[in-house]
Amino acid sequence: MLTPQQVLACLRRDSRNHITESWRWMGDLTDVASGSGIYEMSLNEIDPYYAGWSTLLEYQYHIIHPVTLKTIMDQLDKEPWGDGALGGVVYRLKEGYSS
Repeated sequence: MLTPQQVLACLRRDSRNHITESWRWMGDLTDVASGSGIYEMSLNEIDPYYAGWSTLLEYQYHIIHPVTLKTIMDQLDKEPWGDGALGGVVYRLKEGYSS
């Protein structure tokens, strides 16, 4: 498991590196959440060797623990997307923390 310091070091290496928190909740026919779903949090690190070849190859993904994110949250900018059924947040290092 990556430590908060390792995650921050990765985010500092390249401005394209980011954390993605995403969810998809399954609903019934009325679109009411049924309680099942998928939740994921990952650190996405660019691999310069594959940059420009293929989106699937450009990034290496590392699963991180939600507590790790909570620990460094004050150093990150949030970019929410989607809604309550399908969505997430992209976290990037705040400008003042990049050095």
